[in-house]
Amino acid sequence: MVVSKPRRGQGSDALRDAAIEVAKERGLGKLSLREVAERGGVTHGLIRHHFGGREGLVSAAVEIAANRTHYLSDTSGRTLATQIDDTLGELRVQYEAVLSNQYQKVLDAVYEGYNVEVVNWLRERDLPGDETTIELMNALIEGITIRRVVRGESFDPDAALERFVDMLKLLQAEAREVPGPSD
Repeated sequence: MVVSKPRRGQGSDALRDAAIEVAKERGLGKLSLREVAERGGVTHGLIRHHFGGREGLVSAAVEIAANRTHYLSDTSGRTLATQIDDTLGELRVQYEAVLSNQYQKVLDAVYEGYNVEVVNWLRERDLPGDETTIELMNALIEGITIRRVVRGESFDPDAALERFVDMLKLLQAEAREVPGPSD
């Protein structure tokens, strides 16, 4: 494999990208620093310089991979199914990190970003952005992506998301119609 050498100042980006690619192919547990450096077109020592070692590099790769799965803020017009399919490798890296329980600090920040994304998405649709609705929305998206990653299921995630929105709107309308204790 011929790898071009990154330009000056781009070594850390090249290493992160290479780490994500290796992790997508082999998993986080089998990520080799030598292979990452080779694919990144840099020396092995540059990993220590930029990331302090393997854990720092893997944390950076996990963060970037997970941040690529912010589907609700995508403005390209791509369907949810397409976005998920385009990031299956990143999802595998993210879920491996979740299951290993070694990158909690990194993932906490990513999941906080998901919460902000969900609140914004709900507000755009005039839906409640309370904690329970946010958690339900996150569970729905995560369930859809896990089914797609693990089981390769081909159901329509966009239809599932729209059905969820319809249910939320129905519940919201019913809540407005229920008379209060003073009625």
